[in-house]
Formats: sequence, C-alpha cells, structure tokens
Amino acid sequence: MILVSRSRDKLEDLRSEIKSAGGRAEVFPCDLAKMEAIDAMAAAVLKKHGRVDILVNNAGRSIRRSVHESLDRFHDFQRTMQLNYFGAVRLLLLVLPGMKERQHGHVINISSIGVQAYPPRFGAYVASKSALAALSRCLGPEVADDGIAVTNIHMPVVRTPMIAPTGIYKSFPTISPEEAAEMVLSAVLTRNPEVSTRLGKLGETVDVVAPTPPRDDGGLPRLPGLPGWRGEEGEGEAGPGGDLAGGGGDGLLNEGDSLLRVGDLRAWPDPGSRGRRR
Repeated sequence: MILVSRSRDKLEDLRSEIKSAGGRAEVFPCDLAKMEAIDAMAAAVLKKHGRVDILVNNAGRSIRRSVHESLDRFHDFQRTMQLNYFGAVRLLLLVLPGMKERQHGHVINISSIGVQAYPPRFGAYVASKSALAALSRCLGPEVADDGIAVTNIHMPVVRTPMIAPTGIYKSFPTISPEEAAEMVLSAVLTRNPEVSTRLGKLGETVDVVAPTPPRDDGGLPRLPGLPGWRGEEGEGEAGPGGDLAGGGGDGLLNEGDSLLRVGDLRAWPDPGSRGRRR
C-alpha cells in the first residue's frame, strides 16, 4: 500500500499501524494541490514499484459558506477545484497509461453525498465533487474495454477532523471512519460503478421527483438529515494519510494489499450492476 498526503508524521503513524497488522506500506509525502508535486510523486512511485493497480482519489477540502459571503472569495472555488478535482485528474492521467498497457486497473474517486442532494451553502465543495463524479461516469465506459474499472463513492459525512470547523455537523447523521473504509473496500471488491448509501439514494430520488429548491431561511432543507440548516460558516481540509481509515490523503493501492475485512456494508452498488449488498 502506498500512502500519500502532505504530512509525513501522520503517514508514518498510519504506516506503523498497517505494519503492526501484518501489512506493508510505504510513505510518499506530497501536496496534492500542486501539480508539479504530483508529477514528482507519481514518477517516484512508478520508478520504485513499476505500477499502480488501484488508485483511490480521496484528498479533499470542504467549505460551507453562503454565496453572499463568498462574493470577494473567489479563491474558495479555486482551492476546492484545485485539490478536489484537478489534483485527482492529474494523478489519474499519470497512472492510466500503465493500467491500459496491463489491461487491468481500478480508479476509485471519493465523491460526496452532497452530489446526490445539493445542500445549500456547499456550492464550492459540491461543484468540485460533482466535476469528479461526472468525469468518472464519462470515463468508465471509455476505459472498460481496457480492463479498467472506475467507481464513484458518494461518501456521507465522516467523523474526522475535516468536519470539526463546522459545528453544525454535530447534528448530522455521520458514519465512522471504519464504515467509510468498508465503503471503499466494497468498491475494491465489487468494482461497481457506484457505491452509495440509502440516505444518498433517497436524496437523489427526491431531487428527481420533487426538485423544488430547499429553503435556507431556517426551514428544513429538501431532505432532513442532510446539510442545509442555518449555522456558522466554515471550512476544513481532510486530515492526511487516511484514505482507507477515514482521513483524507490520496491513496495508491497495490492490488491484493488491502488489509480490511468486509463487514456489514451499508452501501448500495450501482442499480445497473449485478453486485449485491454485502
């Protein structure tokens, strides 16, 4: 397993945890918002290991801020797109040729439940995750004949330091880092185009059936339990080095090296696939 994020110390802690469980991991610190740094990191990984079998794009920056509070903060949109979308695309383009040559590979993009329900005040964040999700859906059929699977995971709110700056999250339904890890492992095992939750699917259905904009005046949003209530603005960046443990580093996984077990996965595969709930 290749661990990638900015903070070496946290990556080393994660590597020690993996090693103590009997696994193998290596650390490649990298700022995934900087394209040149991504190029150098990917080159080092490919030089040492020769290939990437499974790519997990999980780094992310979250911002909850009203558009009226963002009129002079264009950088909010730039920063979220830079890390959540452009960084993921850059890394994808670097590993895709090797996957095609081997006729086997898997790209897992961590999207968001917000892409299914469009909560107010998350415009910058949801737009960046929507771009990544749309790319995945377009890319999947294009590379299928090359033996490459592309999976979107519509991740709900995970209890990590990333959500700490936004106190309103304390009222939201969240999942644990372990449950988030199981969603990722479900994607690895099934190679389905989509892994989602019941709440996300409900939000997606409601948006199609009754697309009336939710109010942001103190009333309930379109789907209770999803972001949208009035509250303080905030932003946060995913903690590094925890792609499969609920943090926010980007992960490059070598096939067969996953250490996690399948538990009671609370995720639905894509309706068009033959996968079953586990």
